[in-house]
Amino acid sequence: MDTISKQREAIINIPVPESTRTYTAIPNGLVVASIEQEIEKAGLKIYSEHYKTNGKGNQVIGTFSIASDDADMGMMIAFQNSYDKSKRLAVAVGGHVFICTNGAVVGDAITLNKKHQGSIFFEMQESIHKGVDVMFERYEKLRGDKERMLNVTMDKRTISELVGRMYIEEALITAEQLSVLKKELDEPTHEYDNIENNSLWAFYNNVTYSYKEKANPRNWMQNHIDLHSFVEGEFFKPKGNLFVPLSLEESISEPFQPILDEIHS
Repeated sequence: MDTISKQREAIINIPVPESTRTYTAIPNGLVVASIEQEIEKAGLKIYSEHYKTNGKGNQVIGTFSIASDDADMGMMIAFQNSYDKSKRLAVAVGGHVFICTNGAVVGDAITLNKKHQGSIFFEMQESIHKGVDVMFERYEKLRGDKERMLNVTMDKRTISELVGRMYIEEALITAEQLSVLKKELDEPTHEYDNIENNSLWAFYNNVTYSYKEKANPRNWMQNHIDLHSFVEGEFFKPKGNLFVPLSLEESISEPFQPILDEIHS
């Protein structure tokens, strides 16, 4: 049995808590099967999947990478689930960078509005369907964002200021992730821009690499969402439905809150 199969088996075999009058746990196996079914119905093919849990196994994240016509980045759908009532089931979509297997999440997560009770299984199916339905649109946006990030060159001072703000002001990285990020900035494991690894895209992937290496299932999804929003707010400004680059001077002196499409289940 390969590593991925063992990961899948492990999260499916985590004991499901008994339902109560006010709470119904959603089995991880049911979430995985439902995502696979929706992806198949959309005519798509999963080429890899990954799962992580916290130490007790009561919080889980899963990512499914889906083939596309891009040589560098495929589509991705991710879910979070918990058996300890800490998180409602949520689905998010974005991209999967082949070279490093990093994930990127665009836009808000599709989260169940209700507590886990009553018609929760129907709502689960609807949330997963919505995720797959918007995946193409969000993925195309991410591809455009990637090209814009590749055109932004960053110097060491700008990177240092951003990392400090991300750690101290924004809480986008933990101390453990900061250690991984520092190592990646000094000696990158991967080349993301085929030049000097000094583009915004390279920096973005260095951060998501730190998320992958030191993932916390409780915060993984929201961290990715917040990171993308932060980068847009710092380096791009809205022009109609598009984002156009700010100069580095503008990005530091005139930050703004980015406008993102919201999805509500």
